[in-house]
Amino acid sequence: MSIERIATRIRRRVDQGGEDGFSLVEVVVAMMVFALLMIGMSYSLVTMQRLSKDSTLRQTAIGLAKAELDRLNQKANPLDLTSSSSSVTGSNGTVYTIDRTVQWVPASGTIAACGTGGGNLLYKNVSIQVTWPGMTTITKPVQLDTNISPSDRVNDPSMGTVVVAVLGADGLARQGVTVTITNKATGVALANVPATDIDGCSYVLKVPPANYSIKINKTGFITSTTMTLSSTTGPAIDRTVEAGATASAKLDFDAAMTLNRAYASDKPSGNVVMPSNLDTSYFYSGGVYSATDSGVLSSSNTTAVKLFPYPDGYTVAAGKVQAATETTASCLSPDPQAWSGGAVNGQNKGDGARPASASADPGGSASVAIPMGYVKVNNPSTVTKIVATSASSNYPGDPGCLNPMSYSFSVSGGSSVLALPYGTWKLTGYTASLIQTALSNLTLPTGLGAVAAGQTITLDPRPNQ
Repeated sequence: MSIERIATRIRRRVDQGGEDGFSLVEVVVAMMVFALLMIGMSYSLVTMQRLSKDSTLRQTAIGLAKAELDRLNQKANPLDLTSSSSSVTGSNGTVYTIDRTVQWVPASGTIAACGTGGGNLLYKNVSIQVTWPGMTTITKPVQLDTNISPSDRVNDPSMGTVVVAVLGADGLARQGVTVTITNKATGVALANVPATDIDGCSYVLKVPPANYSIKINKTGFITSTTMTLSSTTGPAIDRTVEAGATASAKLDFDAAMTLNRAYASDKPSGNVVMPSNLDTSYFYSGGVYSATDSGVLSSSNTTAVKLFPYPDGYTVAAGKVQAATETTASCLSPDPQAWSGGAVNGQNKGDGARPASASADPGGSASVAIPMGYVKVNNPSTVTKIVATSASSNYPGDPGCLNPMSYSFSVSGGSSVLALPYGTWKLTGYTASLIQTALSNLTLPTGLGAVAAGQTITLDPRPNQ
């Protein structure tokens, strides 16, 4: 019932001189309408007060941002300007957060880490963002930008400049990384090369023109390309410094993650013999990385390896997986995912699949299970060593390995269960005096491969269907 209708009834009753009064329903409806009006008015008042307060806070934030820009403009050397975050308490008691982002802009105009976008360094782009507690969802931070140029040109016309940017797995700067720049002709390293600053940058001015190698180092850090801890022991990045020009290098470097590997995680009951110098392949978002472990790995305990902490983590397979290149043949058999489903001797097989991936934050750790293939060998009493060499195969679904692998096992008399990467293998026995000895009675777990003539076996990762 609307207010107009209530008012009409009141006038009618007054005109008629009635004394009936209002019904209970009419009173309740009138009170509800009045309550709604009061709620709306209260909400409007609260909103107006909040907007007024927000406007006051914003004005203070704008003043803080302008003051920060004025202070930065007074700095004589833009090289001293770095990104930062600080807090300031305003006169009203509100704590404001001031985030400063600083980036060099090179001659190419492309903004990249530390000014590595190409060309000489021209000026620094500075962005100031101010936030405060209690900001509404529709309230935007205060942001002011400016460009700060050096009073003199950064590059000496007769000398060069070297810029090194170091980024972590998350693409953000890594501070405190030692940089070494060495003249390749003389072997003499440049003096006073600064470690990377808060923006992950190291700048070296007035560098004599020459060819240089650049290496970086920080305890516990690892490279993304070679997975080498402390890349001063790994390959260097070469750069040529020319007079009046800037040479830049951008490197991925981060605190290594520890991956605890459980090999032969699906082994049959009892002990299995692991090969020496086993290769392991680590699949990640950028491709596959393979490495060889020296010695004999354990099938009963986990073994650790240090890896670059890619956010998506790694899936792992035993064996060396290689895609075909112009100079290298492929080897795909160790990769379970490369085995497509199909029928094998009347048995349907599903698609092969890699084990679950594992990831960790920089400096953290994770664990991964690595299934393998198995073959039981009844060793002649004179055999002390068995060598498994990857072989060609007509086994349905085997993607093949054209870049052969070879692994050796130390055995004693009696039977042994050998653990191998997936694929087709030829086994050869040797005595202590390295005389070849035929092996017999090769058996596999039911449905997990086949035994062919000539001491050849195929280890199949695919599940039966």
